[in-house]
Amino acid sequence: EGYQRICKHLSAVADKPHERYVAYTIARTLCISPGDDVDVERMIELAAHYLGNDKSPWGLHVLGLAYYRAGQFDKAIESLELSNDGYLHEVAKVQNWLVLALSYKQLDDEDEAQYWMKRARRAIEEANEQDAKETAFISPSDWIPLHVLHREAEASFGDDLDTQEPREEQRDE
Repeated sequence: EGYQRICKHLSAVADKPHERYVAYTIARTLCISPGDDVDVERMIELAAHYLGNDKSPWGLHVLGLAYYRAGQFDKAIESLELSNDGYLHEVAKVQNWLVLALSYKQLDDEDEAQYWMKRARRAIEEANEQDAKETAFISPSDWIPLHVLHREAEASFGDDLDTQEPREEQRDE
């Protein structure tokens, strides 16, 4: 309920001009979870505004997430793969992997969907083990979207995820 209240407020101000970081924050916050009252085309504009000429990995992540919410799965995949090419800690890349899994699933590419979902699941399990041993290693601004996206992906895959380990072929990420 609190998240929905924040989204309602941000949606009301989303059509106003914003400085780059505010545009990024609005787009990221509104795209974390699916919402019927979110203008996804405006979220794409805000994410693109944040990126400008600077193709930062986080900006590309938000653009990919906005494309995913808009049902533009090929563009989402392209942005998320570019984001993975940038400097991101592996835990941060897991958010991309979850959205890649969801995007490929929407495109009925089960092999790629399974690959990314299994990779994300394994990384989350390892991170949870590490977190149990140490103090928090991920910021709350990343922890929350990671777990919201993870929950959405798990619900989307349900029992469709095969039990084999993800393939270990080399990939450029």
